[in-house]
Amino acid sequence: MAELATFRFGHMEAALAALFGVESAKMTAFHGRLQFLQVRGLPLGVRAGRGQKIEYTREQALQFLLALVLEQHGVDPKACTWLVETWWKEIGRWMRKASDAEALAEDNPNPVFMTITLRLIGLGSDPADQVSRIGYFRRFNLDMKVDAHGRLSRREGRVLTREEVSIVLDRLEDAKAPYIKEVPWVLVVALTNLVKAFDSALTEAMNQKSDVRKAQRGDQGASGTARQRLRKSK
Repeated sequence: MAELATFRFGHMEAALAALFGVESAKMTAFHGRLQFLQVRGLPLGVRAGRGQKIEYTREQALQFLLALVLEQHGVDPKACTWLVETWWKEIGRWMRKASDAEALAEDNPNPVFMTITLRLIGLGSDPADQVSRIGYFRRFNLDMKVDAHGRLSRREGRVLTREEVSIVLDRLEDAKAPYIKEVPWVLVVALTNLVKAFDSALTEAMNQKSDVRKAQRGDQGASGTARQRLRKSK
């Protein structure tokens, strides 16, 4: 999908609220959660002050989206912002892959997933104590090929389609206690699904705001015309 135009905080907030099913009665608390992430440093490169009107990019909004997903799974907001600040160069690249032509192909789409390995117990104050590893994969690995002799090759032969999910599951089964480096759990985020849904919600939020502004201008124009008629009648 082409990069959306810049937008205001209210557009992003409405899109995220729609995505997570936030009820109107809980919007104040949700707004506070987003503001706390702002205080912690999101989005990168923006320091919003009171009363400032900031234009956000889609990539900056995706930083809030990832942080909220991690919070939903018990990750401390400080660790969420640390992860974005430290690894966004890689994560941002995965986000872009999540909406590329291969991921969104009508025939045989190959979506992108992100893996996040969480530590069971965070014993220190360092945000890195909560997240031990991140990674990404596409559903199908099309890199490997089988040549005419049945040997694996990256250069020639027929494509050997592999389900990457099965490789992730095998890795979990191989983990042995004590669970320090290798652990039998992982958070898997369907990035293509998530980003696609956010893009739709953001477009809808921007359209709704635009419709409201048009209606307001129409009401103002109608009231102005009515006042002119009233003056003429006098």
